[in-house]
Amino acid sequence: MTAQHLGSRVFAADPSEAKAARRWLNDLIGSAHPAQTDAALLLTEALSNAIKHTTSTKIEVRATTDGSHLHIDVIDEGAATVPHVRRHSDAPDNETALDGRGLLLIETLATDYGFQRLTPGPGLRFWFSLPAI
Repeated sequence: MTAQHLGSRVFAADPSEAKAARRWLNDLIGSAHPAQTDAALLLTEALSNAIKHTTSTKIEVRATTDGSHLHIDVIDEGAATVPHVRRHSDAPDNETALDGRGLLLIETLATDYGFQRLTPGPGLRFWFSLPAI
């Protein structure tokens, strides 16, 4: 099945935008959608990572579906590093750290995820998919 574009929106790269992004997604897919809770959580994590780890001033979020999966893209203006999952062995204090688990959550809950550097330009598209049925 061909992907159906559900919507897109640009958010300021500010932590206060996470609530607006969750509300936007909920309005877009509806609170009864089977992926709504996980999608809102993972969108918050992906958006927070883009805000924290890039120099972006704005971040675009796109939602599509192919009928069986909900796909979310988070597109930022790029950074010197690329996304990677932190494991407990990455830092001695990781077990008590207050952050650093966003990609681990995404890896655990999403059926698929990944990233693509955008060319031309410094941008990066991070995406994840969740079951839509």
